[in-house]
Amino acid sequence: MDDRLILRVGTKILIPFILLFALYVQFHGDYGPGGGFQAGVIFAAAFVLYALVYGLGNAVKVLPPHAVYVCGASGVLLYISVGLVGLFKGGNYLDYNVLAHDPLHGQHWGILLVELGVLITVFGVMVALGLFNYWAVIVLMMVGFYTLIARGNLVKKLIGLNLFQTSVIMMYVSFGKVTGGTAPILLEHGEDAVYSNPIPHVLMLTAIVVGVATLALGLSLVVRIKEAYGTIEEDEIRDSSL
Repeated sequence: MDDRLILRVGTKILIPFILLFALYVQFHGDYGPGGGFQAGVIFAAAFVLYALVYGLGNAVKVLPPHAVYVCGASGVLLYISVGLVGLFKGGNYLDYNVLAHDPLHGQHWGILLVELGVLITVFGVMVALGLFNYWAVIVLMMVGFYTLIARGNLVKKLIGLNLFQTSVIMMYVSFGKVTGGTAPILLEHGEDAVYSNPIPHVLMLTAIVVGVATLALGLSLVVRIKEAYGTIEEDEIRDSSL
């Protein structure tokens, strides 16, 4: 996407705000919802966005692979260290109150250090090379599943179902792709080559066709429900049928 000027400029504008929001979630995690896990995901999302727009090669220059592995290990080490310090000070494992003379401030710094360890670990795992596609699968799957079970609108449920199916298709396509692999076609002169497995890709072509047909059938049923009940909201349909 190097030739997409709008995407490149927009990414440069958004990334500082994404990182700033991640730090906000991190340092306010002990006062409200949020914390190291959410902050780590948001922080890593900035680098994933950079890799998608500028390419994986440029992302590696910004964040070398060894730095990613160091983040994953140091985050876990920091988390464990906070627990051990609590034990050495006469408290329980991860007992934040013993980290300072003032219990209130001790609890604050304990949670802050633990959540920082979680942030570093999650960040390191998410931006590990070769995992971008699987994180995309997880995000799509969870968004689709949440939309399916949390929304009463039948069209939104179909959208959630379609997102869930798309995530499964992406997962199987990722399984079949081999780094440096090529299409399973015999090369001339018997040259050695690494081949990607075509079976998952072929099966997912069938899944796409079935998914489109299922979505079309679902939308047609929604139209009929709208004509019969005058609404496509699940609660209103249930109330009118009682």
